[in-house]
Amino acid sequence: MTTAWIVGVGGLVWAACGAPRTGESSRAAPYGSWDSPISATFVAQQVRELNEPSFGPEGISWLEMQADGHNALRLQRRDGTVREVLPGIDVRTEVHAYGGGAYLRDGMRVLYTDAKDQRLYLVDGTGAPRALTPPGKAWFANCEFDRAHARAICVRDDASAGGMPVDSIVAVDLAAAGAPVALVAGHDFFAQPRLSPDGRRLAWLSWDLPRMPWDGSDLWTAPMSVDGKLGTPVHVAGGPAESINQPEWSPDGELYFSSDRTGYWNLYREHAGAIEPMWPIHAEVGRAAWVLDDKGYAFVSPTEIVATVTRDGESSVVAFDLKTRAQRRLAPGYTATYGGVSAQAGRALVFAASPSEPRSLLEIEVATGAVRVIARESDPSLPAGVLSVPEAITYPTKAGGRGFAYYYPPRSGTHRAPETEKPPLIVRVHGGPTSATTARLDPEVLFFTSRGFGYVDVNHGGSTGYGRAYRARLDGQWGVVDVDDSIAAAQELVARGRVDGKRIVIRGGSAGGYTTLAALAFRDFFQAGAAYFGISDLERLQIEGAQSDKFESGYMEQLIGPYPERKDLFAARSPLFAADKIRAPVIFFQGSDDPVVLPNQSRMMHAALNKHGIPTAYLEFAGEKHGFRKAESNARALEAEVYFFRRVLGISTTGPAPVTIENL
Repeated sequence: MTTAWIVGVGGLVWAACGAPRTGESSRAAPYGSWDSPISATFVAQQVRELNEPSFGPEGISWLEMQADGHNALRLQRRDGTVREVLPGIDVRTEVHAYGGGAYLRDGMRVLYTDAKDQRLYLVDGTGAPRALTPPGKAWFANCEFDRAHARAICVRDDASAGGMPVDSIVAVDLAAAGAPVALVAGHDFFAQPRLSPDGRRLAWLSWDLPRMPWDGSDLWTAPMSVDGKLGTPVHVAGGPAESINQPEWSPDGELYFSSDRTGYWNLYREHAGAIEPMWPIHAEVGRAAWVLDDKGYAFVSPTEIVATVTRDGESSVVAFDLKTRAQRRLAPGYTATYGGVSAQAGRALVFAASPSEPRSLLEIEVATGAVRVIARESDPSLPAGVLSVPEAITYPTKAGGRGFAYYYPPRSGTHRAPETEKPPLIVRVHGGPTSATTARLDPEVLFFTSRGFGYVDVNHGGSTGYGRAYRARLDGQWGVVDVDDSIAAAQELVARGRVDGKRIVIRGGSAGGYTTLAALAFRDFFQAGAAYFGISDLERLQIEGAQSDKFESGYMEQLIGPYPERKDLFAARSPLFAADKIRAPVIFFQGSDDPVVLPNQSRMMHAALNKHGIPTAYLEFAGEKHGFRKAESNARALEAEVYFFRRVLGISTTGPAPVTIENL
């Protein structure tokens, strides 16, 4: 196996060969049946989720999920060597269910949340970790060091009194373990406390149910007295219909933030008592705040920032001069960005990817534009001919307007299909549902395309990266717009003659799993489906979510309608109550410890299909929750899924069956 490399401004990227190498011939075989060097084990072991990069005196740090599922705090020293800073410790917080902001560095000090007990710990230099918060049912994240008062200011979820957690911003003493002191309270949620450079003002975000932070949130500031107490809060911006992202103080002490008041998250600042637009564009600076501390921009100097900018789903890294308003694109070889922006002394850290590069942590020298790849989530060196380059497509939606997706055609370095045949199509629906998919080198996609499947990744109405109006298309229409858009994307590819209209399947996880099941229950279009921990009972999700998941406890009101007033709508859009209408084969994947989609939901769906004689399969993974973390779980699921699709579509298979399919 040989690999060609190209060195460019986007870093070191793999150059795919579209045809077999000289002297080799491809073997004719039907689409979907091709042998592939991209194994399920390769995919599962390759993917290393990276998050939360930061600069420090020793080098660059980030969180990296390991094959056993734990989040390791990694450090790359200046000499290029990499080590785990806290060996064996799972650095993860469960604040607001999705976490984020799990650690903070200050010189040689590291403040972090340990997943085993959710307590805050401090490592000072080379000493042993020291607990700062008492044991109990409280979670901490998104901290700032307050050096003047020898403490950290953090977001806290506190469920010690029972029931739903109570949110607040608290001060944690760095000298001795003790009860944190509340600084700000009175709203359902808080995020992103930011202390001004002189330590005299604190900024933060808040929002209240039933809103999500991308629906409406508020930016506040308050003066900090010499004894560490906060003065009267002042409302700066935001409201029920304005989403504020990422307040940041510039090095010279001015408050900046991102707001979608014009329909797109753009950059503003508070100046001389007024709100001043700094960068008005029809594009997004920042993204939906599912996790804490997911930064979309950072200050390189008092007059320059580095930001991730998304326009119609395609994103880039941009340097923006706050005085001249001039902008320069950085790392132009990368076309997808993922936040996590950090900056220091003329350098920036950002997560980015491209069709030939996996999601990677980049260090950018802002003045020259030089790019260095610090870490990648997967290996970009692949067998020749398997790289499927995504094509951005649009399609007419049922309600009018355009929808968006990325199509990955089948590619192989060793196989070709008969000229008269068209490939089967896999339609993939992302989670969230207020999330988005991007065009990047993804080993999981290549697992399918290298076997001869077409693959379309859909950004249905409700997805981020296209402005507030596109997000709002899903309001009250979950289970309708997402389903219709997924079908419309497939129909567009059929109309273009790219895929076989009689062999189209759908897959998705969590919210994407719900769309998968809803499409199969309420439409007669797809020939099969794969649901990963898919939601099937919306009423149960509403009731249990209101009891266990405060962050999303009001989300269903936005997506479906008020409960119990529209209890009928919750039932009407629940695939569980329409399981007897499903006529297409379905495979279910479920974690035994999933607190969001209880295993019984997937079991009942599987049993209903089995009862009606529909080909179906069910795999439950012990110890897995809502989203599989273990490499062996993900590998087994992929093997079972492609086998299932091949069998139900009449595509030949070889080797032992990785899953039992009933009624086939």
